[in-house]
Amino acid sequence: MAEAASLDAGDTPPVREPDEKEEHLVRKIPIRNLYHLLAYAFDAKFLNWEEVKSIEDDDHAGYFELLSHVLVAGVKHVVKRGLDRGYKPVTEEIRGVRGKLELSASLSRLSLPQGKAVCTHDEFTSDILANRILKATLWRIARHEAPSKKLKTEVQQLFHRMPEVSLVPVQPSLVGRVRIHRNNQWYAFLMGLCGLILEGLSVKEETGSTRKRQFQDVVEKQLHALFEQFVRNFYREHLAAHGWKVHQGGKVLHWDLVPEQKGIGSGQLVPRMVMDISMEHPDRRIIIDTKFYSGGGLTSSTSGSEGYVSSNMYQLNAYLTQLARDARNRKAKGEKPLHPCDEAAEGMLLYATVDDRDYEHHYRMEPHRFSVATVNLNQDWQAIEARLLALIEGQP
Repeated sequence: MAEAASLDAGDTPPVREPDEKEEHLVRKIPIRNLYHLLAYAFDAKFLNWEEVKSIEDDDHAGYFELLSHVLVAGVKHVVKRGLDRGYKPVTEEIRGVRGKLELSASLSRLSLPQGKAVCTHDEFTSDILANRILKATLWRIARHEAPSKKLKTEVQQLFHRMPEVSLVPVQPSLVGRVRIHRNNQWYAFLMGLCGLILEGLSVKEETGSTRKRQFQDVVEKQLHALFEQFVRNFYREHLAAHGWKVHQGGKVLHWDLVPEQKGIGSGQLVPRMVMDISMEHPDRRIIIDTKFYSGGGLTSSTSGSEGYVSSNMYQLNAYLTQLARDARNRKAKGEKPLHPCDEAAEGMLLYATVDDRDYEHHYRMEPHRFSVATVNLNQDWQAIEARLLALIEGQP
């Protein structure tokens, strides 16, 4: 218990405020598709839907049960394979000597005359932080008022199949302290789900619809980032063999600005330009800005006409303009651009949608190509994959 209790909650990173229509969008995403989306977002490409296909599309009532169902299915898989284990220091009184002898403790307990000693040694155990987070999350789910009888039963069964794992209080921030490696890669997905659920359940205790709304608010704040991670990891997984390099994310463009005033810190006031997704091919460079809210990037004016969200267009245009300016500046200095196609980089606004109002529009703003497109998440997963690949491969 001391392991988790000694860790602070820590600061949580700033998150984007949700659009007021995002809840409607998420509710119409089938759970099968949300499962795949989360699997890509958490880079758990080894997941197999067939192993958890018992989750039915209509077998959830809102975010809480939906995420809980997916977590339960994942934990079942882990328990079946065997919980991850690791070495943990244990101090106890044993016969003989093992590990480090705690002489002071042994003398105070009069252990030595009895042929015993207090020793600290490493124990290979499943009682590690990752499993403690899993068990604590299952416990929180079981205590919540929302779970159906079936879900609560499944959670309780899993809870009792982890007897070696201590039940300790955990904070959402502890999820980021779990080390993921080749032998426990399943846990990246599960820790991501635990983080969402624990964050949602850590809001001020309320009852009824208010508590439900608070959980939804917390989860919705993560949706844009999850969609961005999904698209990035999807393209990295499927296009690497075709010569594409997809950057990890958060690639920063620097403004070509030189402060005219000195000594007043004006340079530090300029906002950073952080691109969602930057993709490179030997003969192409694409900047993708992802958006996750209802309406598919279209807004209605007072006259009833529709148009793109102007701020999104300006944002992507700023990325392309600055990328081209940087390439020209480097050439003027006799240097090579970061990529041969930076001066003519392509840009794409990609919106998640859940209706049949899919569109794909292409424009040219010399020397750049500019696309605005949607991907309908309320369709067969194979169609979603085909759509995403066509948006890249179908362009010259």
